[in-house]
Amino acid sequence: MNQFLDNIDRLFSSLVSLIEQVLFLEVAHFPVIILWLLIGGIFFTLRMGFISIIGFLHA
Repeated sequence: MNQFLDNIDRLFSSLVSLIEQVLFLEVAHFPVIILWLLIGGIFFTLRMGFISIIGFLHA
């Protein structure tokens, strides 16, 4: 059982390491995850007709 858990740990460690390298890769001195979140936020704000701003004023 212990060897099985070690194999799973090794598998997920390599997977998480790969994801970490991709998401925290720096482009123009910013991690990719920050750029991804900014672009996503701007896109959905425009796509939904500024509901994040209009809804805030409504609340």
